[in-house]
Amino acid sequence: DVCSSDLERQAEQGAVTFEKFYKFMNLKYGKNALEKLFNSKATDKEKVAKIDSYWKEYINNKKIRTNHLNQKKIKYD
Repeated sequence: DVCSSDLERQAEQGAVTFEKFYKFMNLKYGKNALEKLFNSKATDKEKVAKIDSYWKEYINNKKIRTNHLNQKKIKYD
């Protein structure tokens, strides 16, 4: 049915997004950065704030990379 296939597609896209975010964190903050944050003595509120900060940085990095690629494409068109 259409609903379940849409949900499956959303779930797959979410998994891909998480994997990219996880790789970004490991490159930017070191191997197993997310695990280290979860296992740290920081409060849950501090952990959420840190993840929000990492997520914003990931999104900004993604936008910069996309803009850079679009500019290169324009130069070659």
